Amino acid sequence: MFRLSLITICTVFAMNGNAGALEDINKNLSAFDQITDISVLNQPQNFMVDYDFSGVIKLSNCSASLVKLKNTNYTKALMLTNGHCMRRFQKPGEVIVDKSTTMRATILDEDASSAGRVVGKRIVYATMTRTDMAIIELNKTYEEIKTEYGIEPLLISDEAPVVGTDIEIISGYWRRGFSCAVENIVHNL
Repeated sequence: MFRLSLITICTVFAMNGNAGALEDINKNLSAFDQITDISVLNQPQNFMVDYDFSGVIKLSNCSASLVKLKNTNYTKALMLTNGHCMRRFQKPGEVIVDKSTTMRATILDEDASSAGRVVGKRIVYATMTRTDMAIIELNKTYEEIKTEYGIEPLLISDEAPVVGTDIEIISGYWRRGFSCAVENIVHNL
């Protein structure tokens, strides 16, 4: 079973399908609208017991994940979140690259309690056009986070999951987990 945060699964979905399917992303992502159904959020407190929150990040208004890109040598740690989680909405077609920011965040440990605090210092990339994602450089290195908080990043795979694969969508904001399966793959972005 894949362990992904809500943003990671949305990004995997948006980054791994065919070019002709980009126009269908909004339709296909509508399945995620069901996740915010209030009946799901009102589950008993032990609803999250079976989920591993290690590396999931709670923002003041969203969820994110501590991530590492395969075969890269980033010194500073990266956080993956939605573009709409930035403090301002981007205009259609707008892409934000290499812009300073100050985003306070809490890295969660396995049981969804706080492992430690980090600060997003630089927007590496953010957009809300055709996909809704942001990559933020943190104020700490991966090694500092591992040493201080005992948390390893989630590795972003360069291979798409197979349709039907069971996945977990982990929300740092709600400190809840949701289970589902991959329904479709977007080939290319």
